[in-house]
Amino acid sequence: PAPKATAPPEFLAEGPDSACMPPPPSRHAPGSPELPSVGSAGHAEGECKPCAFFYTKGCEHGVMCQFCHLCDSNEKKRRRREKTLQRRALLAASEAA
Repeated sequence: PAPKATAPPEFLAEGPDSACMPPPPSRHAPGSPELPSVGSAGHAEGECKPCAFFYTKGCEHGVMCQFCHLCDSNEKKRRRREKTLQRRALLAASEAA
């Protein structure tokens, strides 16, 4: 007799509606409210880069934009200021030494 093919455990559902269906996606789909652009993927971890055009003239890349569409309108400016202050503090520390 030929060996019986079996599906991976995640495909084996039990119950009346147990058709072989793939499991639900583990991530949000691009274009959803939770992931409006591809670049928004690292937003929750703070690993995203804000889109400079999303709140101004509008982003031409839409869902495929490599930059975050979840950041606030002032996030890019806030991060730039923070980086400038860090550079100044580092420069002042190196001059004092």
